[in-house]
Amino acid sequence: RNDYQEVIEVCTAAFVGTDRSPGEGKVRWIFGPENVTGKPQECERFVQGTRWYATWCTNCCFDYGCVLGYRDADSGKLLGVALIMPPGTVKNGNVLTVLRMMNLGWKARGPPLERNTKRYGKFAKERALRAQRMMERMHRTHAAGRHWYVYMLGAHPDAQGKGVGSSLLMTVIKLSKRNGVCTYLECHADKKAFYEKYMKCVEEKVVSNADPNGIDMCACSMIA
Repeated sequence: RNDYQEVIEVCTAAFVGTDRSPGEGKVRWIFGPENVTGKPQECERFVQGTRWYATWCTNCCFDYGCVLGYRDADSGKLLGVALIMPPGTVKNGNVLTVLRMMNLGWKARGPPLERNTKRYGKFAKERALRAQRMMERMHRTHAAGRHWYVYMLGAHPDAQGKGVGSSLLMTVIKLSKRNGVCTYLECHADKKAFYEKYMKCVEEKVVSNADPNGIDMCACSMIA
């Protein structure tokens, strides 16, 4: 149980980021300027919504996938996490069947962007749906075969730049090579420089009515 809560908190902190350590650009774009102002770690709605997303992904991988952790050798503190889904679990770009999605949605008490547009605004919901459709399409296009799917990968802001994320990613790539399949993930383009050191990255743009300029997303794959 302690591991479970630690995983959620590290994923949340990594994707929210701080004013000194940027989080995940895709998540910032989804919540938008109406929910993210000033220091991201101090924006209650943004942190709460990102924690829900981290909880969903953690539940998914605890129940149906794998969870890799990187702990400090001296303190034992969890510094980074990779939430991954094994080959054969992703079908047509969808990580879960409808029944499994309903089960996880019940556990996490429903997506906040969909059930509480008054709190987060209608545009956040629309951007979330656009990003989801885009990622599903990219997944079908760039990872049609069997693969290890990196659902979330992140290091706590205090541990970034110390090789934590690289170590976790290399572990996933080793698993993929052992299975003779590729490693695949989607990320915001601002993470491209990191991932393209290990993987081939293809960039595409996501737009919405709320933000016609959109964001650039990357589909990254590493062939075994």
